Amino acid sequence: MTAAMRPDMLERIKQSVPLKDLGEPCHIAQSVAFVFENDYFTARIIECDGGLRL
Repeated sequence: MTAAMRPDMLERIKQSVPLKDLGEPCHIAQSVAFVFENDYFTARIIECDGGLRL
């Protein structure tokens, strides 16, 4: 999704995220694995966004 973006614009977006990174697919995969592995998990929303919506 970000491959076609200009480097300066990509950097501006990264700076708006508290962790200063856009994350990788493995971060989403880890969140999905948590949901499937935890039988006691009952929440409906997991925000995996580097702290963007704190």
